[in-house]
Amino acid sequence: MVQALQGTGTHVLLASVRSPQVVEQAAAVGVRHVTANPDVVEAMAADEHTEQAARVFEDVMARRG
Repeated sequence: MVQALQGTGTHVLLASVRSPQVVEQAAAVGVRHVTANPDVVEAMAADEHTEQAARVFEDVMARRG
């Protein structure tokens, strides 16, 4: 569908996405516009390494007073 619409000014909108994996799959085939539940968007923004670094930083700062 994305390829069929290329150059027309029309874009595919994937609506009511229920998981980050579906967004990843859609992006892989060229879909750039999605609507999703806020929980899905939050899950997409989460990064395990960033979360761990933030916890370490907060622990260090708490010990410093």
